[in-house]
Order: sequence, then structure tokens, then C-alpha cells
Amino acid sequence: MVIAIIGVLASVVLASLNTARSKARDAQRLSDIRTLQTAIEAVYTETGQYPSGNWQCSGDADWQTFTLSSAISSWLPQLPTDPTSNTTSGGGSYPWNGSGNYGYCYFGNTGGDWLGQAYMVVFLLENRDFDLDAIDGVTNCSGSTYNYDGEDGYVITLGTSC
Repeated sequence: MVIAIIGVLASVVLASLNTARSKARDAQRLSDIRTLQTAIEAVYTETGQYPSGNWQCSGDADWQTFTLSSAISSWLPQLPTDPTSNTTSGGGSYPWNGSGNYGYCYFGNTGGDWLGQAYMVVFLLENRDFDLDAIDGVTNCSGSTYNYDGEDGYVITLGTSC
């Protein structure tokens, strides 16, 4: 009987610990994204354009060397990576593809419908955040809105609209 009670208590403690860990990772993700956005906004203030870069994700080998990294290096010497490091490269690993990839993805373009005046960062949370999800989505300069995975509370699209 005592062993059964200890077993039940241990499972409750472990479940609570896992929840706390996933919430801590989500807090780190949000901190990383805010830091990244601050650096991106600094580039815009200085140049009048957001850094150009078609979809690049933190699981890609050149995440630390592609256009965004170079553009913001004065403000952020190294791009953040997800706390789980559960990232893989390639289009099938985007956070909105249901792949379980917790990487960060950036899109900004100086041509087409973006004109260097909008960008987006997409990332995946482990725990639903409907408050954050309520403000996610980015509209480009031709009026098209991007909100990956809609209002699910897990996949978040943040950035600046035209």
C-alpha cells in the first residue's frame, strides 16, 4: 500500500515537473523571439528596410551565416536557437508542418509583395498560448495576411505588417 502511494505521488511530481520544463522552454522561446525582433527593428530604423531572406530556419546549416544573421550582427552577434535543439533542415521541417520542429523561421523580402517593409518569424510552442495567438499574423504590402496554422495557439507568426 505504501509503495503504491509513493508511486502515485512520484508520477504526479514527474508530470508537474515536465509541465514546468515545457513552460520554461516556451518562456525562453518568447524571449529569443523578442530579442530577435528588437535586432530586426534596429536594422529597419537604420536602413528603412527589414533584412531580406526567404524562408530560413534555425535548423538549417547556414542559420548563423545567412542574410539575417549578417544584417543584425551589430545588435545580435549570434542568432538564437530553440532550447530543445529539436530542429532539422528543409521545408518539411517548418514549425507549421506538424513535424514537431521547434525551430525559428524568418521570412523577409525586399521585392515582390513585401518591399522590405514587412517580415515574419514563425515558431512553435509546446503549450497553447491563446493570448499570443490572438495577435499573431502578418500582412504584406499587397494586403495578403499570413498566419500559419490559424488560431491553434501553438504555431505563432509574429512580425511587422506593411
